[in-house]
Formats: sequence, C-alpha cells, structure tokens
Amino acid sequence: MRLVLNTIIMSENSTQNNSFSAISLLLFLWGKRKILISVGVIATVAAIIFSLPYFIPPKYESTVVLFPSSTNSISKALLGDNQVNC
Repeated sequence: MRLVLNTIIMSENSTQNNSFSAISLLLFLWGKRKILISVGVIATVAAIIFSLPYFIPPKYESTVVLFPSSTNSISKALLGDNQVNC
C-alpha cells in the first residue's frame, strides 16, 4: 500500500511542484504516529496529575441555594412578573 501511495505522490510532485498534497501529509503523520500518540498520552497524564488538588490547592468554594417555582407552568412563571399591562 505504501508503494502505491508513494508512486501517487511522485506522480503528483512531478506535475505540480508548488502544490499541497494531502496524501504526503497523511503519510508523514502516519510515519510519526508513535511519537504523536506518546506525546499526547504523556501530556494527558501530566495534565491530570498536575490539576489534582495536591498540586493546586482549591481557593474558592461555590454554593447554590435553589428554590422551587411557585407555579407548575413554565410559561406562566416567565410571563407572570414581566408582563406589562397596556
């Protein structure tokens, strides 16, 4: 398969010298796949480890007080207080 793709790239390169070839980019990335995957895994693990509370202590704590609506209808609750009498 790689031989077929290389011949396609060579034929494209011989006809167009200044053009972008997506196939050559894909082949380059495929050749570097082990490096790209390992860098991605290492960065993910490092981000998880360094974002734990052991490295960054929490500074703030948020709380929420949630009150239930007095009416069961959402449209009545939205329009009830905001409606202007004409």
